[in-house]
Amino acid sequence: MGFPILIHNDYLRILLELGVVGLLIYLSVLISIVVWGFKVYLRNKDSREIYLAIGIISSMVCFLFQSFFSNVFDADSQITYLVFFLCAIGKML
Repeated sequence: MGFPILIHNDYLRILLELGVVGLLIYLSVLISIVVWGFKVYLRNKDSREIYLAIGIISSMVCFLFQSFFSNVFDADSQITYLVFFLCAIGKML
């Protein structure tokens, strides 16, 4: 019985809990959001959608970086942001 071991790195936590396949799926979903953001940025001429795409790209890069130092998915508000990114990019595609 001891204390649970908490890893303050989402990538390591997912690797340990779900294995290499789970980590690859997780990373592919997050990286695909950034790629979709770049596609929206390059395709649109409307300045409003370009600014929204830049915001989504920069937010996802910060999200990916923050995952190295904390358990992002332990907070419900972080999951809400991820769902917002997916919805915003889906609306613009």
